[in-house]
Amino acid sequence: MPYNSATDLLQREGYGVVHNQFINKMAMYCETRHSILVAIQANRHAPALWVKQKTYTYQEMTDMALSLSDYWHSQGVQRVAILSVRDLAAYSAIWASYLGGMTYIPLNARATTEQIQETLIATQCDSIMVDAQQLSRLSSLLETCINRLHIYALPDVDMEPLRQQYPQHTFHTVQITEQDVELLVAKYHLDNEHEYAYIMQTSGSTGKPKRIAVSYSNLHSYISQIDKLFPLNAQDRVGQYSDLTFDLSVHDIFYSLISGACLYVVPELAKLSPAEFIRHHQLTVWLSVPTVIELALQRQTLTPHSLPSLRLSFFCGQALLHDLAEQWQQATQQPVINLYGPTECTIAITYHRFVAHSGMASVPIGRAFEEECLAIINEQGELMRFESAPEGYRGELLLSGKQLVKGYLNDPLNTQSAFFQHEGRIWYRSGDIVTKSNGVLIHLGRRDHQVKIAGQRVELEEIETVVRRVTQAHSVAIVPWPLSESGYASGTVAFVDTHTQWQPDLWLNQCKQNLNPAFVPKRWYAIEQLPRNANGKTDIKALQQQLVSQTYETSH
Repeated sequence: MPYNSATDLLQREGYGVVHNQFINKMAMYCETRHSILVAIQANRHAPALWVKQKTYTYQEMTDMALSLSDYWHSQGVQRVAILSVRDLAAYSAIWASYLGGMTYIPLNARATTEQIQETLIATQCDSIMVDAQQLSRLSSLLETCINRLHIYALPDVDMEPLRQQYPQHTFHTVQITEQDVELLVAKYHLDNEHEYAYIMQTSGSTGKPKRIAVSYSNLHSYISQIDKLFPLNAQDRVGQYSDLTFDLSVHDIFYSLISGACLYVVPELAKLSPAEFIRHHQLTVWLSVPTVIELALQRQTLTPHSLPSLRLSFFCGQALLHDLAEQWQQATQQPVINLYGPTECTIAITYHRFVAHSGMASVPIGRAFEEECLAIINEQGELMRFESAPEGYRGELLLSGKQLVKGYLNDPLNTQSAFFQHEGRIWYRSGDIVTKSNGVLIHLGRRDHQVKIAGQRVELEEIETVVRRVTQAHSVAIVPWPLSESGYASGTVAFVDTHTQWQPDLWLNQCKQNLNPAFVPKRWYAIEQLPRNANGKTDIKALQQQLVSQTYETSH
């Protein structure tokens, strides 16, 4: 609900005349935060979260969040790490961090103890929120951690054994008390737009993590723009598929929050059959990586009109192939939106409404959100804004705007290589190769996925598109192989899922008709399911490791 001013908001919410000093303070903090707080107030009795077979109302979530937030403030907590795999503890901690103006740092529960320690040190965080399922994981961390840690949990977690075993650390069971939701707008007005809302980390091409601190201003810019383009309502049911260490989860949490919708957390087992979960819970809004479509097709759970409850579907995180988008849209009969954006630009920065029968292999990534800027820099180093670039202009995509972070946390070297200033703006080198076609951006692939095969440069996704078309496979991966000692490939191999009718000789002939001879896969590997990383993307490194050991059945 839009408000013209802080006075307007407070008077509509029943606060009457307010002090000018208070008005000025209210006016300083973001309108998006206004909307979120008002949505919580207005929907206090409505469902806010479904997780592990239980539903929690906005009132119950507020009780937990403010109890945690107030307690953390009393302990001087500014940053809190979350060691919880999408449990109630995690979501209450994220709510608490947001309402209290703190910073949350999702930890990868699958990471090694050393990696978690490194994250805590690099982010200067000594406070951890934990759930009952992660106590053994926490124990191994506490056993080796030199620095003193402060552990927080909800009342259902028994931390007494750990308290006895590790007296050098402190343990806090936070009691939950009923909170007055009516006071949210008046009490939790904050001028913290330049503070960090959350810190994510990416592995980077070298394997060394790069940590990305996203400010409240960045977050609010994204939420306000996505909400303006695709508004939700309090009756919506929003799926939450992504891990909390993947910033698509941030979209789900705050996109549902600003409209008073209910967030449905997909259990780990249900991730293998997402279409069934969507149908069972009658979800209306969905965001995931396109891999989910492949999973649904493999399980034969995606057919025309099979997902009638979904009114809005978003895909992000990897290229959305046209045939996959078309099959999903046939199942929903509703809009499919392709989002694009690196973590450095706060979730997503461009969007495109899918149009069937466009003749393109993949769905365009479209145009930028209203307050964001795009540019393309070609191989000659010539930079052109997206709006003024001619049709067919090709190069690396540059990103700028309110959603762009300031750089990598405590990492000036990587910041200097990825961020630069031009004409009074800070720009980010995305590493993505794009071209302008029919007024929108077409994603051609990653700069670091462009490889030289037999001395010729090629984009792996171009080969994958052809292989997918000739095999009619749901899942395909192309890997440069074999590699020389210097890292150059003399050919490629193709991985194709075993659900496909196996016809390698036919595929080979068809590929020869559509690809440069040097790029035609030399071997074809049957694989039941492609390995995926934590974000649901194809794990190319795992495939390369398997090639070394020659685990898979092959066919020439």
